[in-house]
Amino acid sequence: MRTASRVAQNSLALMSGQVYGVVINLLAISIIARYLSLKVFGEYGFILAVCVTLGMLADMGINRVAIREIAREDDRDKEIMILTAVVISKAILSVVSFGAIVFVVWVVSGSPRMLLATILCALATVIKIMGDIPEAIFKAYERMKNNALLKIVEDTSYILGVLVVVTFDLGLIGIFTALLISTVIRVVLGFGILSRGYFLPGFAWDPGLMKWIFMEALPIGFNRVFRKAALRIDTIILNLLRTSQEVGIFHGVYRIILIASILPFNITEALFPVYSRYARHSQESLRVVFEKSFKFLLILVLPLILIVFVLARPLVHLFLGDKFLAAAPLMRVLVLLLGFRFFTILCTKILNASNQQKRAAYASGLALGVNILLDFLLIWFYGYMGAAVATLISDMILFAVSMVYVRRHVCPFELGAIVTKPLGLIILAGGVAFCLRPVNGFLALGVPLALYVFFLFAFKVFEDEELNFMWGGLRRFQLRLQKADFSDVES
Repeated sequence: MRTASRVAQNSLALMSGQVYGVVINLLAISIIARYLSLKVFGEYGFILAVCVTLGMLADMGINRVAIREIAREDDRDKEIMILTAVVISKAILSVVSFGAIVFVVWVVSGSPRMLLATILCALATVIKIMGDIPEAIFKAYERMKNNALLKIVEDTSYILGVLVVVTFDLGLIGIFTALLISTVIRVVLGFGILSRGYFLPGFAWDPGLMKWIFMEALPIGFNRVFRKAALRIDTIILNLLRTSQEVGIFHGVYRIILIASILPFNITEALFPVYSRYARHSQESLRVVFEKSFKFLLILVLPLILIVFVLARPLVHLFLGDKFLAAAPLMRVLVLLLGFRFFTILCTKILNASNQQKRAAYASGLALGVNILLDFLLIWFYGYMGAAVATLISDMILFAVSMVYVRRHVCPFELGAIVTKPLGLIILAGGVAFCLRPVNGFLALGVPLALYVFFLFAFKVFEDEELNFMWGGLRRFQLRLQKADFSDVES
């Protein structure tokens, strides 16, 4: 019960920061999409794609290993040695990552303006990854209120910076400068909290430990590079084969889907220390927590897909503006990604926690290879719609392979009873939405969603212990907010 309480509080803490982050990021992309021309917005998307993909070289899975090992460790001196090895390793890798980003954009574009924008974005990327180090400690200690605080501060700084950029018409350079400043603020605050309430890196370092952490992290790193490449490779290949305008349309719509993907990442992030402990001590407990995680993610993602599918055109207009209205069909294809991506994120966390990171990397590498092959085939003929279909097929393959790996090498599971009721209910809700859509779009959404929620409880999709877990976590979180002294932010 104590574990369940911690999970509930940490999940709610991370979710509070991430829900705020989702809102702010949607607001930011809405402002930027309207502010920049479609051509410049395509350049913005291309630079981000390169930075996010090659930025993973600055981490290579080291943060994930740090969380796993510190969550298992009880000796403070060993924790300090781990942190020291992580800081030195990531500092070295950050130099490599920065150089790779700048080189790729310089070769592809050759534009001094693009190169300056890339340098700013690359600096923000590697500094952000160094700033993940304090957050790894907070997660390992399951004190994720600190993570939520850092997320809120960073996103608030960023949106204020974007507003300043638009007000004074500072262009693409100004947008990446705002990103860099918000990242620096987050890093300074994160290490400040770490120094006052936890521990800092030491002066002694252990090359053997650094090598061990790097070798442990390498499969996770390849997996993350493969996943980030798979998420962004469509934008990069679109930039090579089609116009910047098409890149802008694809990036704008796809960015909304990527923002929605933050939700499963952070729900499973709150559970990662628990996965790590259960993976070592209890396969049965790991199976139970995997099945319950799958169930909650399924219940969450199905109505999200329905919302976006029914309201694709008004949502595109709301978030991106008139320039993107023709991309509503693209939105309907891309939202289907969430039906697979929520669960591949879960499977990856389970595999990493169980020291099966090599299998997660194999699955991601296979999906990336399929994605690249299909991108070159489909983008040439169908443009950004081809990119969407290529990404969807590769995500389906990744989902299937990841589920097989978890079942065979981590814990056998049974999902038939878990998925039947939610899938049946969302099909019913979708039928109602289809019938009501000619009458009114928002009515076609509100009534089905109300029915979906009602039947979740009427058909007892949630077990009694799950309901008690949710309500108890909410009550404890509410009491903590009412106290509002934030005393344990520094302890």
